[in-house]
Amino acid sequence: MRRILAGVLLGAVVSLAHAFQADLVPLRIGPATEDLEGSVAITGEDGHIRVLVEGVNDERNEPLDGTATIELRLKIDGHGRRVSLPVVLDTGDGQAEASLNLTPGARIVVKGIRLRGPNGRILATAGVLLEPQPATTTTSTTVPPTLENCPAALEACQAAVTAAQTDLADCVEELDICEEAE
Repeated sequence: MRRILAGVLLGAVVSLAHAFQADLVPLRIGPATEDLEGSVAITGEDGHIRVLVEGVNDERNEPLDGTATIELRLKIDGHGRRVSLPVVLDTGDGQAEASLNLTPGARIVVKGIRLRGPNGRILATAGVLLEPQPATTTTSTTVPPTLENCPAALEACQAAVTAAQTDLADCVEELDICEEAE
C-alpha cells in the first residue's frame, strides 16, 4: 500500500509584488478524493485569488455537481482575516475568482487553506505530496582515529560543532525576526 504524506503549508509570507501558489492535497485518500487536484493562487497588487479544482467525486467515485467552498485563513498587514469562496462544481471540476481589494504593498501571511465539499467535509488542504523514500542502509567505513591522530580529529570535531552552533544561532535569529514581523 502506498503511503502519502501531506506537508501543510502554514505561515507562508506573501509580498504581493510576488505571487503565492499552493497545490491542494487530499486530506484522506478514498473514492471522493482519489482523483482530486487543484491549486490556489494569490497574485497582483489587489490580491486576486484564483482557485482551480478537478476530480471531486462522491463516495461512489462519481463526479460531483454542487458547490464546494474554499476557506483561506490570512493575516493581512498583521490583522487576521478569513475568506470563504464558493466553487461551483460541474462534473467534479470548478473554479472561483475574487479579489481581496488590498492596498498596494500589503503583506499577506497565508495561515491555512481548506477545500470543503458540498456536504461540508474537508476534502483537501494546501500542501505537498511526499512519496516515502525507501530506507537506505549506510554502512560506516570510518575507522576510529589512532592515538597519534586524536588531537587533529578532536580539533576537526570541535570545529564542526562550532560551525553547527553558529548555523543554528543564525537560524534562530532569523526565526525571531520573522515572528516579530507578524
